[in-house]
Amino acid sequence: MINAPLRSATCRVAAHRLASQLNAPTIPLPRRRDGRKTIQSRGAPCRYAPHRTAARSISSPRDASHRNANPQRKPHMQASVARLTITGLTPYSQSRQHDEPKLEGENHEAYDVRTWRSKLSVAVRNDVATVVIPAHGLHQSIAAAAKYSKRQIPGQGKATWTAKFLSGITLMEDPALNIAPDAVGCVTISANADGIRGSGKRVPRRFPIIPQWETTFDVYILDPIITQDVFREMVEISGMFIGIGRFRPEKGGTNGRFKISALAWEDNRKLAA
Repeated sequence: MINAPLRSATCRVAAHRLASQLNAPTIPLPRRRDGRKTIQSRGAPCRYAPHRTAARSISSPRDASHRNANPQRKPHMQASVARLTITGLTPYSQSRQHDEPKLEGENHEAYDVRTWRSKLSVAVRNDVATVVIPAHGLHQSIAAAAKYSKRQIPGQGKATWTAKFLSGITLMEDPALNIAPDAVGCVTISANADGIRGSGKRVPRRFPIIPQWETTFDVYILDPIITQDVFREMVEISGMFIGIGRFRPEKGGTNGRFKISALAWEDNRKLAA
């Protein structure tokens, strides 16, 4: 006698079969655990659907980067480092915008006389206050030099170096001039009252100025396509034709020109994987 299968392991046979399957030979199925035979079907073996009493395990979703990640091989870029010393060829003047409050009854002339040193960029290094060059301004000067040069990147069609120097280099801190703010003098110029060139009325304005200056700082070369020779060329163009600070050559002025006094290059141009 052939016993019917248990409910926990019902035999599911397809309702619709091809004509060729109706005459297919009988395929014996394995015995159940209790030793009884199971119902045989023609064509294809029965598929069992056992009771699912255990809870499904739920795994946390993983994105593509996690699935494809190899914990033993993590690529990382090693940046080259250029230690640069620049020396001023012309005076360096700053014009930082500040928000020093006015005294009661103080006019703008007296306010400018009292607060002109607040136009300096100052940082504390080794517990000593010093005038610094804003890193962003120096970076923009080098990037502007790449645009000024109009040099094209070999092997990349008409692409120039501008984008490479905008995003492919960085300065981690403001270069220090090692000059105390109190030691800086000022220059008085006849400036436009609203700060817009050619707008009309002029008034005297005072700005800090440093006749002689020099600084040493590190530039991190993030894009390995930038070589030492290309970097040196752009910095030289920056010092001669772009400059830094107020009334620099880029703006039709004469301040802020500089030259390279020293350049030490630590070459790490490789993609480690």
